[in-house]
Amino acid sequence: MNTILFGGFDNQGKKYLASVDMYGTFIESDFAVGGIGKHYCKVILTKEADPEMSEEKAREVLTKCLKVLFAGDSRATDKAQFCTITGRGVTIEEPVTIKIEWEYKAFIERTNEKLYSIKLS
Repeated sequence: MNTILFGGFDNQGKKYLASVDMYGTFIESDFAVGGIGKHYCKVILTKEADPEMSEEKAREVLTKCLKVLFAGDSRATDKAQFCTITGRGVTIEEPVTIKIEWEYKAFIERTNEKLYSIKLS
């Protein structure tokens, strides 16, 4: 159930990004996602990703995707590690914490206890 993502530069120095899913489907694109990110993040990336965006903007878009993914799985870690691939090489950064806000009014008010007056003991 894996999707393999790979990127870099071809022999002419052109950017290259592609994925291969578990069925062997090969897709070359401006962005690639795997796993549950295909379902949760593809819309965000389609609307906001741009092959010419700055590294800062790319980090902002990726952080938005990670927040959506973390909010969908309360058991997931809030840590992420960014990697930058340029013509000069690959930079892998130390893990960072992605701040998730759990105090939204909708999260607090839409619990089973509030919606159905169920008291859990």
